[in-house]
Amino acid sequence: MNKIKKITISIIILFFIISIGNIANAKYIIEYTNSIGNINVDRQKPKIELTNIVKSNDKNHITFRIKIIEKNIVTNRLNDENLLIKVENKNTSPKQVIIRKISEKEDAIIYDIQLEGIKTKGEITLIIKDSIIIDIANQGNEEKIIKTKN
Repeated sequence: MNKIKKITISIIILFFIISIGNIANAKYIIEYTNSIGNINVDRQKPKIELTNIVKSNDKNHITFRIKIIEKNIVTNRLNDENLLIKVENKNTSPKQVIIRKISEKEDAIIYDIQLEGIKTKGEITLIIKDSIIIDIANQGNEEKIIKTKN
């Protein structure tokens, strides 16, 4: 019986020693955090939307109002060289293309694209080529095709 008591007491003492070894008591806990960098992930491509079309009364010019939606624009090559104009599905060149910036906000830019000296009778198609607006993730806009109705 004496032997069983000694084994039991040894097991109990051994159990307490093991459990005491896993407990840490500290008055202060020091946490060290270091910020390595700020990652800004841009998943959306620049988007071009048509907001309005205005045909003149003298039927000599037409104005397209477009909105470019993108926060992080790096390259903006919106100019007459990156526009394709068709009247009744035939390529045409207006006498003058005027591109005016109407407003600029943090996430959008609004432009008026005015085509002067163009027949406005019939269907007019304005094609804005792809990748003229590029963001910080090197993503370009998709080609935008805008058609007017007769």
